[in-house]
Amino acid sequence: SWERPWIAGEDGDLLEVPYEAGGAYVTVEGSGEIGVEIDGGRIASVAVDGAALHPLAEHPSHERHTLRLRPTADIRIWSVSFAAGVR
Repeated sequence: SWERPWIAGEDGDLLEVPYEAGGAYVTVEGSGEIGVEIDGGRIASVAVDGAALHPLAEHPSHERHTLRLRPTADIRIWSVSFAAGVR
């Protein structure tokens, strides 16, 4: 919802989003860390300290993936967005 963020613990411990794009980004606020997995494999940990847009994955072309985010409890996720990729 654009009126309420996704919050770990209240809404579950894992946010899973299938997508087809050239990249994925997350808009968050709070402080803590987000574990990032692509297609079941951990690729990164994103440190969060305040409101910001963070890149999660960038691909050389338009690709199909499943993104899994595991944020700590003090992080609020407002949106997951995607960049177009060359096919």
